[in-house]
Formats: sequence, structure tokens, C-alpha cells
Amino acid sequence: MSKIEISKETVEEHNKIIASKRDQAIVFNELTNPSKPNKALVDAVKRYKKVIASIEA
Repeated sequence: MSKIEISKETVEEHNKIIASKRDQAIVFNELTNPSKPNKALVDAVKRYKKVIASIEA
């Protein structure tokens, strides 16, 4: 493996760690301070419940 390939791997691994820490912070923030669901999510839940109710009936 060349020095350039090793360097690229090192940078790639570093970027994964940075993204991972950023993702952890986002998830932690949402768990401790959840956002209000938007209209699309509320509508999706209503449709889901309607489908489930029709299957169970």
C-alpha cells in the first residue's frame, strides 16, 4: 500500500469519526429535546393507523 493510499484511508477514517460524533450529538439532542412532528409526519401516522385498523378489522 502506498503512502498516498494510507493517507487517504487515514483521512477517510477521521471523517467517519467526525460524522459519527456529529450524528451522536444530533441523536442525543433529539432524545433530550425532541422536535415537534411536522405535518407530513402527523399525516403519515394517521394513514398508518388507518391501514392498521383496516387490517385488524
